[in-house]
Amino acid sequence: MKNQGLKTIDQFCGDHALSRATFYRMLKRSEIEAVKVGAATRITPAQEAAWLASLPVVSGAAA
Repeated sequence: MKNQGLKTIDQFCGDHALSRATFYRMLKRSEIEAVKVGAATRITPAQEAAWLASLPVVSGAAA
């Protein structure tokens, strides 16, 4: 079975400049969802997109 775009925690954290501790804190607070594949935790593309959409939008002039 292909991974179908599933990301490991390390891949997700690397892509978004997060620490593993921050990821697990967000998971505990239900700020992000993840799936279990056997004993492994993975993030689906839909879960990643939902998390990105939930982030606040910062606007303003660049310095």
